[in-house]
Amino acid sequence: MSELYNWPQGDMLTPEENDQFWYGTISRGDPDLHASLTAPKTSSDFFNRLKAEPLLDHTRLYRVARHRLESGRIANLLEDPHRSDFLEYLDSIDETSRIISDWIPFGYVLNNNPEALCMNTEGGSVIVVSEVVRYALFWSLRDLCGLLVGGGLNLLPDIVVTT
Repeated sequence: MSELYNWPQGDMLTPEENDQFWYGTISRGDPDLHASLTAPKTSSDFFNRLKAEPLLDHTRLYRVARHRLESGRIANLLEDPHRSDFLEYLDSIDETSRIISDWIPFGYVLNNNPEALCMNTEGGSVIVVSEVVRYALFWSLRDLCGLLVGGGLNLLPDIVVTT
């Protein structure tokens, strides 16, 4: 059975073998992606690794990414299905700012941490926003718009209010 999955022989995996196995699961035969995960050199490589680590640590997040992949929403497990949010913002800023930010990898990360970070890595700067923040902002803005437009903040669904 171990030959079928190319598992290393022996009782325990070394940390390097463990990384090779799990990052191989994420990269799914893409040698460039696998190399960027196992030996990151550029800011894009570090960004990919930041996106892969939560999938390896949390089974539920891995299943969410697998469902997106199998439903055709994304082409690989690390692709961001909501990348258009950032692209729309880049379209709205001036040309100079767009050129300055063009070399920085950015995007949403599927993880459980409600945070957004601009960080320096060994390969360069990256901008990471958790999908948790995306949904929190969506619902907060939805309720704020309801307060401004409707005159009152109603957090209860219509079905609860009418019954």
